[in-house]
Amino acid sequence: MGGLKSLEIGLNTNLEKGIKNSENELDMRENKYGHNRKPEIESRSFLNLLWEALQDFTLKILIVAAFTSMILSVATAEPKDRSHAWVEGFAILVAVMVCSVVAAVNDY
Repeated sequence: MGGLKSLEIGLNTNLEKGIKNSENELDMRENKYGHNRKPEIESRSFLNLLWEALQDFTLKILIVAAFTSMILSVATAEPKDRSHAWVEGFAILVAVMVCSVVAAVNDY
């Protein structure tokens, strides 16, 4: 098929010197072959990433379970135990927040 010499002619280049470093030549090559740059990725805010982390189905179930636990614990607790009956549900909420923040920081 012509080997390296054919490739050199087809690409209009030189094996020792490379491509001609003129603006016209570089513009022509970019128009013909396209550019070789990665597209810029739009960055997202930390709060956006945190909101996305909270959209996990398991975390949604845990949030509902935490509020249900707090409501039932406080409603059914003895009067002397009501002051700390909410702790278990709150601990679940803290675990959900820690998990969500870690996921958001990792993505950030």
